[in-house]
Amino acid sequence: MQLYYNLKHIVLLVLLLSTVSLMAQEREYGIWGGLSHSFGDINYNLNSVQFSKPAAGLFYRYNKNPRIAYYFGVAYGSTAGDDAMASDTFRLARNLSFKSNLFEATTRIEFNFFELNRLRQEDWFSPFMFIGIGALYFNPKANYNGDWIELQPLGTEGQQFSELTGIDPYHRLQVIVPIGGGFKFAIGKNVTVGLEASWNKLFTDYLDDVSSKYVDPTILASGPNGETVVALADRSGELLDTQPIGINGKQRGDPNHDDSYMHAGLFISYTFVKLKCPSPGGNKKRYN
Repeated sequence: MQLYYNLKHIVLLVLLLSTVSLMAQEREYGIWGGLSHSFGDINYNLNSVQFSKPAAGLFYRYNKNPRIAYYFGVAYGSTAGDDAMASDTFRLARNLSFKSNLFEATTRIEFNFFELNRLRQEDWFSPFMFIGIGALYFNPKANYNGDWIELQPLGTEGQQFSELTGIDPYHRLQVIVPIGGGFKFAIGKNVTVGLEASWNKLFTDYLDDVSSKYVDPTILASGPNGETVVALADRSGELLDTQPIGINGKQRGDPNHDDSYMHAGLFISYTFVKLKCPSPGGNKKRYN
């Protein structure tokens, strides 16, 4: 009888510790920081690293098991670009520039290549990959006479005259698809650190307000803020002190490829361990 009594309590203790072990791995809360960089018609590769900007975010991660995790995060970053810093003749002559804040919210599923379990020393490290979906709010601006002017309301490619140009205004709130990976390192039972990189696919070509062709400046001038629209649609004469190159219908950007951006950085997260202890009344709880 005594043996049965002891075995029963041992089993209950094992079950309790197993529950705590699972709960210790379930929920993480963390922060990350790094850099953001855009790829579009003004920045189209990583050569313009001087336009990589600081980025940071908060996240919540639910570890379904040692291999699969669900991630929910919000982040803030920024991006910029300037044709004046380019090396090719076309972009130097075009002379467009922009900057934009990046506000994003994403959810994704992560796959750990190795089992990650903070309670087992041998399972302290894993590469991981992820894919998800999210939303981005951006707002490209250009410096004009010392002021930063929002470009989307102006319609620098004739969006205000869509019946003539065939180009509709773009939306500053867009769907994104984040794809990436990194490495996780478990430090003790509660802390995880790591590094990751994320490429974020956009479904617009206007992150930098540049996409298709120049529009007849007389058309642009006939709309609201016409003088400003004309000046910011074609800035080719400013840098080289020559006549503007923005002939109606001439290439301004590449409409065949949507824009994208990336984040790269370090993260740290903490897992809160919640221990529920049974009580005679069944309602009292104690937490670690």
